[in-house]
Amino acid sequence: MEGGILFNVPKTDNVYKISSISPRMQLADDTTEDAKKIYTHKSGANYDILQPKYVVTNCVNEYNLARLVVKGNNVEQWLNGIMVTKYELGEDKCKEKAMASNYASNAD
Repeated sequence: MEGGILFNVPKTDNVYKISSISPRMQLADDTTEDAKKIYTHKSGANYDILQPKYVVTNCVNEYNLARLVVKGNNVEQWLNGIMVTKYELGEDKCKEKAMASNYASNAD
């Protein structure tokens, strides 16, 4: 199972466009094959763009506490009291990784 928190969501009725162009803090079961193979799909990642610096998820069937802080272009993604991912919206390294991801057709 995968999921997450979308933010900076554009105003549109096209739900597929929203999920393909909005940043997402990934929240998932890190024991899945997908999360084991693709580190940008682990909980706390900027989905498909940046992997979390630390993996601090709790065991399956235990709650995790997520915190997403967005101030201007600065983004902090926290799990269980630890900042696991930090970046700036629109920064070059994120744009480069977006061009190699499922966001490629929508990256500026």
